[in-house]
Amino acid sequence: MRQRKLVIVGDSYVGKTSLLTVIGGERYPVEYDPQHLYVGYSKPVRVDGHKVALGLWDPGVVGSGPLALANAAFRGRCYMDCDIIVVCFAIDNPTSFRNVRECWQPEILHFCSGFTAPILLVGCKLDTRVTQETQEGRVNGKEMISPERGRLYSQGRLELWHI
Repeated sequence: MRQRKLVIVGDSYVGKTSLLTVIGGERYPVEYDPQHLYVGYSKPVRVDGHKVALGLWDPGVVGSGPLALANAAFRGRCYMDCDIIVVCFAIDNPTSFRNVRECWQPEILHFCSGFTAPILLVGCKLDTRVTQETQEGRVNGKEMISPERGRLYSQGRLELWHI
């Protein structure tokens, strides 16, 4: 069975762990469990009719100052030999979307120069879009990142998925 490695990054509380929980074959978590981290968890999946052992890596985002630097170094090691990178943001959190450009893309470029495999931009928390958006792109007073806005950013850089 071929092995593939998926690394997922993004700000805290954007839905990374929930996404990996579902990819890992478990039910969507009702509550956030910060202890439920995926580092090297392997899940057999089918890709184009072939069995693949998909390694799920969620190196997390921890602390500030020296702790954050140590975590960034750990994430750097996680990127090694990966086959796909998933960059997540929460569609109801514009700061997490801005950090894709200001934090995550520079980190990926730093650790993965010459990386040719797919990098997916995933807008998580689609369930927060409980009612139709107003023309201002707001739901219940919160600014929402639209698929179009994500697509414009990702054009030529990343593939975009809203889930």
